[in-house]
Amino acid sequence: GSLITARLAMESGRDVFAVPGPINSPLSEGPNNLIKMGAIPVTSVEDILNHLGLVKAESTNPYQPGSELEAKIYESMSQEPKQVDDIIRETKLATAEVTSTLTLMEMKGSARHLGGQYYVRG
Repeated sequence: GSLITARLAMESGRDVFAVPGPINSPLSEGPNNLIKMGAIPVTSVEDILNHLGLVKAESTNPYQPGSELEAKIYESMSQEPKQVDDIIRETKLATAEVTSTLTLMEMKGSARHLGGQYYVRG
């Protein structure tokens, strides 16, 4: 169903994006074939933003940590998803300190919870 829809979209001149996968995986046959047919390969959100002529807005208000604890946790994080256990290990802070501070940071917008145990900078 979705491959037919993507093919029809390409035939009607619409942009179709596809995430390439391993060449030896049967699950990657669809997206890899779409790319061969002219779909735009996507390996990051920047690929889509660049193609659409959009740029990620730079924050006009740089993050100001509310405490040394927040600063230490924020420094451990990046735009790449990181597990809470990795943050705890890197910061050498107690689990309760990290999880409660991450919740506060999420409310302030300086951290984003991606589900499960994963967080990124907000």
